[in-house]
Amino acid sequence: MSRYLKMFVACLFLTVFFVSAGTVCAFEAWDGTLTIGGFIKNDSAWRIQDGEAFLHGPDPNVGTQKGLKSGDYTMCRNTLQIEGTWSPMENLAITAIYRGIYEASLQLDDELKQNVIDAGAMNSIDDYERDSDLREFFADLTWGDWHMRVGKQQIVWGEALGFRMSDIINPLDYSWHYIFPDWEDIRIPLWGLNLAHKFSEKYTLEFVWLPGAFDTGFKPTKFGTAGTQWGPAGYGQLFLDAIKGPSVPENDISNSEFGLRLKALVGPWDTSLFWFYSRNDNPMFEGDWLARLGSGNMMLFQYPFNHKAGGTFNIYSKKADAVFRGECVYTFDEPYNPLNIFAPPVNGFYEKDSFSYMVAMDKIVKIPMISERNFVYMSAQLEQKYIFDYDDMMSTNDMSQDDEQTIATFYIDTKYMYEKLTPSLFLMWNFTGEGWARPQIAYDFNDFWSIAVGAQIMYSHDTTEPFFGGVRDNDVAYLTVKFGF
Repeated sequence: MSRYLKMFVACLFLTVFFVSAGTVCAFEAWDGTLTIGGFIKNDSAWRIQDGEAFLHGPDPNVGTQKGLKSGDYTMCRNTLQIEGTWSPMENLAITAIYRGIYEASLQLDDELKQNVIDAGAMNSIDDYERDSDLREFFADLTWGDWHMRVGKQQIVWGEALGFRMSDIINPLDYSWHYIFPDWEDIRIPLWGLNLAHKFSEKYTLEFVWLPGAFDTGFKPTKFGTAGTQWGPAGYGQLFLDAIKGPSVPENDISNSEFGLRLKALVGPWDTSLFWFYSRNDNPMFEGDWLARLGSGNMMLFQYPFNHKAGGTFNIYSKKADAVFRGECVYTFDEPYNPLNIFAPPVNGFYEKDSFSYMVAMDKIVKIPMISERNFVYMSAQLEQKYIFDYDDMMSTNDMSQDDEQTIATFYIDTKYMYEKLTPSLFLMWNFTGEGWARPQIAYDFNDFWSIAVGAQIMYSHDTTEPFFGGVRDNDVAYLTVKFGF
């Protein structure tokens, strides 16, 4: 048994012992001005299909790389999160969130670890398996009609469920899963200032500044490690190291990102307008990346700045007894990598304006055949994106090779057993012919313990399809056990 596996087993034993003994619990101190809570969680997943060639199957050029197979225990992610808030004054609160992670799957299966080694990612195993970080640390200060949050934080805009459109401020961490977790779990917190002024009961203006300095600086999208379940197909570890290392701009005030949002209550309409100026979170090739690679210069990628402007709305219709919501974003000079990376344009990428919008309806209904005693919650969304002045030579990132994209989603859940048992189903369909389904059953034993079992099933007719083509062989069954305190 490896040293790290022994540590994991020991930590698991101690956790179960102390939790069962009731010695782990949320508490308050200093006359209630300090509160501490958090959770301990294990996310486990097992593959339910073999890996495909050129995705996650065996590599015929590397005899020891067996690829991923049905039944492989590909995720054993153990999380400890501790959240504390201290309110020394009525108008001041200081919050700190610590998160520690140990991913044990590579230690539990030597073949999985060998896949990572054969993919050239041996030096990335440490980063994949362990993380210990003061995830968020910020102060909230309120005076009169002003509110300021300063520090390392997540800033959330948008109304969409299951995909991001206006939620554009924090980059995402795809290193351990593609679509499994909540956005809150995979957003990368950044140091910044969020200042809001409430002009009246109806209007609030919000200003966001991310200085691009301090310990986070600019953070790009974080991708999975080569050879792992969610390592991106088609990217060697050489490229992945360049994306997260030498190509990332240095921490400097010149990397500052800015945003404005005006929230307005117009009759029954809860609306907002926003603008955001930022670097693109996804890497774009340098025009001379091949020459740089040949000379040993690993600054192969760039993260250009661009502008985004858009709006959101949310309204309850008494006549329909439903909530309607929507959002839209216009992106100026959105960057796109070349389809043929060996023949890039002079600056390495294409720039095209794009427009995206989403409309949705949420409704609570009574469906006796599903549940005679409880209501059923349903949500349906339709999203479309258009690229202007489309060029056949560019790769459209999250879209098929086309100038437009249409995606529909549907979510449904209900409650049983005095609202302890929650079955749910989330479906997503890209009209190009690919989709995703997540059936799940969650059970809350009490205010502390909960469990969820489910599956993630992906469909795509082509491995080059944008959302699920590169991971269409990654169907999994999963189990999540969580203790909140």
